[in-house]
Amino acid sequence: MTEHGVVVGKFYPPHRGHRFLIDTAVSKADRVTVMVVDGRGEDPPADLRAAWLRELHPDATVIVVPDIGVDDDSEAWARHAWESLEGGTIDAVFTSEPYGAPWAAAIAELQGSACRNEYVGRSYIDVSGTQIRADPAAYWRYIDAPVRAHYVRRVCIVGAESTGSTTLARQLASAYETIWVPEYGRDYTIEKFTIGTGDQWLPSDFLRIALEQNALEDRMAREAPTGILFCDTDSLATALWEEVYLGSTSDATWRAVEAHGAPYALYVLTDHVGIPWQADDIRLGDETRARMTARFEEVLRERGLPWVKVTGSRSARLARAVEAITPFFA
Repeated sequence: MTEHGVVVGKFYPPHRGHRFLIDTAVSKADRVTVMVVDGRGEDPPADLRAAWLRELHPDATVIVVPDIGVDDDSEAWARHAWESLEGGTIDAVFTSEPYGAPWAAAIAELQGSACRNEYVGRSYIDVSGTQIRADPAAYWRYIDAPVRAHYVRRVCIVGAESTGSTTLARQLASAYETIWVPEYGRDYTIEKFTIGTGDQWLPSDFLRIALEQNALEDRMAREAPTGILFCDTDSLATALWEEVYLGSTSDATWRAVEAHGAPYALYVLTDHVGIPWQADDIRLGDETRARMTARFEEVLRERGLPWVKVTGSRSARLARAVEAITPFFA
């Protein structure tokens, strides 16, 4: 059993080939250090890639090191590893590339003790970070939950009450064989009516809804079986509903909107025209629909967000949404 093994790479992004490499190292060494190389301008950044690796490999130590910009200089990388690990002995390096043998030899010479190159082949999982960055959906089976949450294409369906947004979210999820994120605020509203406070709304109610909607979406993004996810509303919509109920949106709710940071590939706005009003015990009323549709249009336009408005029959709305999605998710 090797005492200390080291794995180095950009992990840009981490994929199941990397997972196999690191798991192999952990199975053969008492202690494993994974060095994530930080290059400038990379997205996702090295700190985030390292956080994913820590989640996926809690039995390894993951550190971020700067890129020294000399990929073919084994001696320079030996010194870099030695300095990054503060002189700790490296008994083996685990690699899947030709640099492994000369790097191990340079480390051995530097530290004055043996360092083996443990070559881990790619026959089991042969994929590259470049391929995944170019087309994450095509290589979805090669990336794990935290990485999927970053790369999944999120499409958000918003609209006034009783405009078919939930139905459309379900239809789209079925069409693309994926999952959809339900509206937390509806369940929360039913809960308020159940306990007798359905006519009493506070800024804290909307803040909670916004935060819970964000958290639910981010959890479900990790579970998406394909590279696209449909969201029945988002925290931006929550902010606009707070405006309707209370006359304005609190700073705390707006901060929750901005902090979410999940860019949507597309917003789909469901028109109130063409869908008959269906009353229930928690909706405000048909008279709000035209005003809310216009307000959604205004905010989406002001923020420069990608959006499309769908109208007409339910089948026409589905067809228009699919047409708008096709350019970025065929």
